[in-house]
Amino acid sequence: GNAAQVSRLLTEGLPKGSTQTRALIDERNVVMSQRIVRSMQDGRSRFVVVGMAHLVGSQGVPALLGRQGYRVRQLAVEE
Repeated sequence: GNAAQVSRLLTEGLPKGSTQTRALIDERNVVMSQRIVRSMQDGRSRFVVVGMAHLVGSQGVPALLGRQGYRVRQLAVEE
């Protein structure tokens, strides 16, 4: 996907740092990343799907997991 375009579309609808962005995106990203980490306590790999707004930026789920030492990668969809 095009992360830059998704980020631009997101910031057009919800300004960065706004109350709405924090509630709808940033705070939910923290909760989702915590749940993902808990589910991985057995050391096995996981396939996790989240909405695209939760994938981009420094507060996105991949970034939050990466800061905790997890390797996150985007899978390409072949048509």
